[in-house]
Amino acid sequence: MRGAALVLAAGRSQRMGRSKAGLELGQSTFLGTILQRLPADLWVAVVVGEKTPLPDGVRGVVNRRPEDGQLSSLRLGLRAGAAELPFTLVALVDLPCVAASTYLRLVDAAEGGQGDLWVPSQGGRRGHPVVFGQVCYEDLLHGPLEEGSRWVVGRHRSRRVEVEVDDPEIHRDVDTPEDYRRLLEDSEGS
Repeated sequence: MRGAALVLAAGRSQRMGRSKAGLELGQSTFLGTILQRLPADLWVAVVVGEKTPLPDGVRGVVNRRPEDGQLSSLRLGLRAGAAELPFTLVALVDLPCVAASTYLRLVDAAEGGQGDLWVPSQGGRRGHPVVFGQVCYEDLLHGPLEEGSRWVVGRHRSRRVEVEVDDPEIHRDVDTPEDYRRLLEDSEGS
């Protein structure tokens, strides 16, 4: 395996009112779309809450305390196997339309050997997903839970590499029913 990919889908989705992982998107779901677009040669796990169903054949990790935030899910994924690999791409289920080419560019950049942390950038703005190199794992596993992965990103700022992509979807966070409605309208219009 080149590296790992964790899809974080354990959030309580309070603003959406239902799990984002199963929201329909085209002929698939948010989770299904992300899984289809990830490079096939990555070790992949999806971190979910206790009631989130997973597609057959998908490696799942259950976060029994999703209220502890995204970093708690990331830690579970690292401990489940991602930490054995040189880098971990962290995809968020509420950014379902990130292009396959964006994932691939980030993975290629991580393999390129420069930096310890890779983020996509489009139009001068950084977005998601983020790729953490192995040097970041200790901080991810033991940093302050209440500050989340932003604390780790801040600590490794000097070794961050911005990877330019032509993908505005790195900025589209779907958190509310209104966000979802706009996403569906935009999808129908394209």
